[in-house]
Amino acid sequence: MTAVLLAASGLPLDPAALTPGEAAQYTALSGEGRRRSWLTARRALKRALAARGLPTDTSSYGLPSPAVSLSHSAELAIAAVTVGGPAGGNVRAPGLVRFTRVVGIGVDVELDRSSSGLRTAPFFLAADELAWLEGHPAPGRAAELLRLWTVKEALFKADPGNGRTVLRDYAVTTPGARGGPAARVGGGGPRFRYVSIALRRGALSVALALSPPERTVPMQTIEFEQVVQRIGELISVPVERLTPEARIAELLPDSFMFIEVAVDLQAEFDVVLAQRDLTDVHTLGDLAALLRDRRAETAGR
Repeated sequence: MTAVLLAASGLPLDPAALTPGEAAQYTALSGEGRRRSWLTARRALKRALAARGLPTDTSSYGLPSPAVSLSHSAELAIAAVTVGGPAGGNVRAPGLVRFTRVVGIGVDVELDRSSSGLRTAPFFLAADELAWLEGHPAPGRAAELLRLWTVKEALFKADPGNGRTVLRDYAVTTPGARGGPAARVGGGGPRFRYVSIALRRGALSVALALSPPERTVPMQTIEFEQVVQRIGELISVPVERLTPEARIAELLPDSFMFIEVAVDLQAEFDVVLAQRDLTDVHTLGDLAALLRDRRAETAGR
């Protein structure tokens, strides 16, 4: 399961600590304020990369990225790095869908931002989001407007195809939720998940862009070795003991445990087993044969 590691910094990185690539990026910047923000963000990113065990030369990471994202507001910088598998990671999903790849990550933080009320809302909110905001109690409306801004910014940053989009092209499923799914308006592009965190002086949001689910390719046949390999993992028994003649009642004396193993094998080999199928299964050879029969039936449909 992919998680996100966040690192913060309120101080700029010492320019003497920059790599040659970073130094080239730094010298290309103009203005003292912009340079300070850039150094503060790089300090946060280096901390996150080091904690993740990744190379800390920030000049080697392009944006948008499946691995890293940056944001800064006032004196605070936030870096977000994906955690779980290789940079980008995978998200396990139920059923036939095995993995969904993370193709982008976005983070946005806003502090002490003055609110202009609902005048700015149509610039980045979809119609249903705007309607929800207008119906929100007035005392909390400014905070919700700021939160939704950070959500849209995070979604935009996470989208690998954001060269053709604007903030209003992204819509959340439930505007009042502090996290959940989101998508591009009109479909297309990746799917998104986001989460928002209320800060004492503002808001922070993180979004992940997910590739379309990859479905497993059904096996044409199921070998006995594949079955016992999986069973051995489930019940912590060496595969050398799992012969075709091995009796299930001796390996799995608890009938509930047998059902749990059967459910796992259904998912592992993409078959459907009925309870009546299991009544005539006495050995591991019987079980492997049953799985092969059900696989053949599935392939023939």
